[in-house]
Amino acid sequence: MALLAYSAKTGKGPGIKVPEIAKQPAINLKSSISDKLLSDIPEAGDKVTAKDLVGLKSTSVLSSWAGGSYIQPESFARPEFEIPAGNTFHRISTVAEDSFSGVSGTYATSDLADYNRYVATFRQEKGTFHGTEMAALHHVTFNSTEPVKVPNLTTVLGTMKGVLADEVNSGNVIGPSKPPKVLASSISNTSAMSAYNALSGGGWSSSRSHALMDALHARGYGALVDEMDAGVIGDHPLVIFPSTAKSFTHKVAEPLTKEAIDAAESNLTEISNRKLTLFGAKTGITEAAKKSLGSPLPALDSAEQLAEAMAKA
Repeated sequence: MALLAYSAKTGKGPGIKVPEIAKQPAINLKSSISDKLLSDIPEAGDKVTAKDLVGLKSTSVLSSWAGGSYIQPESFARPEFEIPAGNTFHRISTVAEDSFSGVSGTYATSDLADYNRYVATFRQEKGTFHGTEMAALHHVTFNSTEPVKVPNLTTVLGTMKGVLADEVNSGNVIGPSKPPKVLASSISNTSAMSAYNALSGGGWSSSRSHALMDALHARGYGALVDEMDAGVIGDHPLVIFPSTAKSFTHKVAEPLTKEAIDAAESNLTEISNRKLTLFGAKTGITEAAKKSLGSPLPALDSAEQLAEAMAKA
């Protein structure tokens, strides 16, 4: 199993270290620590230590994963982007990989900054060494041979609506007549978010995940942002579509050595759009994002309201 989707995603292995702030009574959590916590958050691009990074990750986990939804207002701040041909991609794996799986998406990072963050985070949670190498871990790299487009979240959710509508419309109907065709526009925002939230951080091998990746690929995209980890561990960790594998070179794997991990930890910077809304960060969904989803989103103005909307989906 590739460890870019390590124990926090599988539920196996050591648990996430929860900072002291999480041990306070929930009723006092936001009011008592928000101001100090937010004042301690470094600016995007600032140098941080591995210890700092793990603490920041734990804070964002409390605001996102523990809040009932990976999708947060900060998620909508990420624009669509394109990764050029010739770019080097990175991932961590327990296997010396040399090819792509044809049955599931591939977790990877498109730059060293995000890769370094994963190395540092993974070492802090699972770092055990045998000699000079971390047991059974490899640094896997591969290059793009053509540009790779990555959609913003509103595009993904709009496409998710189409996938959900197709699922309804493809059902076998017994009787003299079929019900009216369900349109993507009739699928609610909360239903689309709930369905996408359930896919995020998973194996990307289910029929629904393949339908979403195929639909996005048909629109010219080759990967999507891993919503579970974006804004928590990295800026834009990716899930590369199986259908995009032809756009990359073969994988090259090297043992992940202690020296390589030390080098990664010496080059860590704070991410952009860190998920902190639960703690009072002044973020929110832009009007453009609301408009692109095609209907009002009154339940997306705060993490608390978002979680409530997700629960009702």
